[in-house]
Amino acid sequence: MDSNVYPLSGLRLQAVRRKLFLSTVEAASFFPNCTAEAWEAMESGAIETPSQVAQRLDRILEWRNAQMVIIEAGMSLQLDQDGILDFWHESMDDWMAIDGREPEHYRAMQSLQADWALNHPSRVTLVRFDRVDFTRWLVGRAPTEERQSEYLYTFATPLADRPY
Repeated sequence: MDSNVYPLSGLRLQAVRRKLFLSTVEAASFFPNCTAEAWEAMESGAIETPSQVAQRLDRILEWRNAQMVIIEAGMSLQLDQDGILDFWHESMDDWMAIDGREPEHYRAMQSLQADWALNHPSRVTLVRFDRVDFTRWLVGRAPTEERQSEYLYTFATPLADRPY
C-alpha cells in the first residue's frame, strides 16, 4: 500500500481493513479517540483519512508482507515433506500468549494464514491453538515462538486430524 504517494481513499481504506480481517471497531481501536463511527465516516469519504492512519496501516501491511516472504521461503524448504502445520489463534488472548507479539499483528496474521491455507490446501493445515494446554506444557518456561513451534510439531500434530 503506497499511501505516502497516493491519498488513502475511503474505499481503499475499507479494502485494507477487510484484507487485514479487521472490523471497524478493531481498526478504530488502533487510534486514540477514534470510534467505529469515525472509521465508517472515513470509509464513506465523509471525512478525510488522516496520514497517521494511512502510515500505520502501511506498517501493518509491510509486516504482513514480510511474514508472507518468510512463510513462502519455509514452504519452499519443505517441498518434500507431507505438509505444513500452523496454529490458528481464535482470540487476541491466544495470540498474545506468545512473548514479543504485537496486538495489531493478530488479524494481519489471520488474514495471511487464510490466504496461505486457501492457496495451498493440500500442503497447509491450520490447527486450533489451545492456550490452556500450551501453558500447561510450558511448565514455567517462557512462551516463545520457538516453543510454540516445538509444541505444534511435538504435541499438537495429532490435533490436525481432528474435525472442527
